[in-house]
Amino acid sequence: MKVTLARDVVYNMENGQNAQESAESALKKMKDLVNGHGGVIAIDKYGNFGKAFNTDKM
Repeated sequence: MKVTLARDVVYNMENGQNAQESAESALKKMKDLVNGHGGVIAIDKYGNFGKAFNTDKM
């Protein structure tokens, strides 16, 4: 397993990033590591959300 996108999102939030920052940085990491394409929606424990994608549509 080369990338665990959801785990990276959670890890980023555990380390102080908000949901939007976490989604963006996890997706960037996936792109950098394996040239991966996709998207993610993140919701923190307060209900704040973030989203990121690097495809034409999501």
